[in-house]
Amino acid sequence: MHNPDSVFSLEDNQALILAVGEIITPKIKQRDQFEHLNPAEQTFIYLDVFEAALHTGSLESFFVNSGQFTHEIIEAYSNIKAYKTVRLLEQAVSVFPDKKVPKNKAERLSIIKAFHASTRKHWENLFTQLFESGEPVADLLATYIRENQEQFIPSSNL
Repeated sequence: MHNPDSVFSLEDNQALILAVGEIITPKIKQRDQFEHLNPAEQTFIYLDVFEAALHTGSLESFFVNSGQFTHEIIEAYSNIKAYKTVRLLEQAVSVFPDKKVPKNKAERLSIIKAFHASTRKHWENLFTQLFESGEPVADLLATYIRENQEQFIPSSNL
């Protein structure tokens, strides 16, 4: 693990993001339990959840497997000012009743299974747009980390 003082002096954004991940990950004692993290740490983790889902599947698989965090993820992208991504995710969510993705997985699955093929095609198009948007999410996250670095310092270093 990096010394916290050296973490925030890293100029390479990817190195900074990886180092901050090394600070936050040990704080997560149970899968999908992030309530005890501070708001900046939650922003980081929710972005990580979505980015991991994006690179392993589709929007449909994201909604099925990690959809309980959808609204927190949209807020996280808004926190780092990734507004293109926010708009695309809001479009993906718009097909759910009242534009709300259920926290309960069985309820989510029931809704998703009932969607028409055109919804899946819509999600495929949005998925492509997420990759083609050119939004510099890593740079925006790195800026967010630097602007909120006091929230990423391990409590033992305070």
